Amino acid sequence: MATREELRQVSRLLSEVKLLLRHCGEEEARLSDGEEAEAIVLPEDLRGPYREAVAQLLELVPDYDALFGLDATAPTGHDGLDRWGPVLDNAGWSGPLLRFKLAVLRRAGREPVIGWARRLRRAIPRRLLKAFLAALNAALGSLGAIPGVDLLREFKEFLERMIGDEGGAGPAQDDSGNDNDGGDGTDLADGADDDGSVSAPAGRKQYKLPPEERPPGTIGDTVV
Repeated sequence: MATREELRQVSRLLSEVKLLLRHCGEEEARLSDGEEAEAIVLPEDLRGPYREAVAQLLELVPDYDALFGLDATAPTGHDGLDRWGPVLDNAGWSGPLLRFKLAVLRRAGREPVIGWARRLRRAIPRRLLKAFLAALNAALGSLGAIPGVDLLREFKEFLERMIGDEGGAGPAQDDSGNDNDGGDGTDLADGADDDGSVSAPAGRKQYKLPPEERPPGTIGDTVV
């Protein structure tokens, strides 16, 4: 049967999820992508609604130390282990299973990600945050019998979709969905003309290869 310490470990994990969700909506929360500049986690137009949603979410989700009877305010004789120990056992969150799952979360970046949520660092690599959020899917999915966990998981999945692959904020978009960079969304790569041919960028010379010197499969005859 699950021990009181194992119940405490699960409570700590769920409390960290709440902390992480709150921090992702804060203006100072930043993501990094390799050598590229830092980016805010959420687009500016979603940050306000996100914070309001988190505030409502945290009102619906219990304090897990109190729920499990682990805090100092728990009534005398109230031992949450009798109530919640079997729940952890049935969910595979006790004994060797719990230790393995916590090891996976640690390997997925739990310590640096939660350190970031505690404002111990300004930015976190986007890939690391996404890896940890993905690992949380299995954890939260198996703990669904605990009040509030399904709410945390659903909200975390919305957060994952907002983070995306290209940056939290990304370029602003107009109503048509095009990047708001003054173009029409049909920009060609540097050096490409409207007809798809390639011309030399400014400061670069170009010359035409004679047919006998063109590599097999070459389209066109221009080298820049």
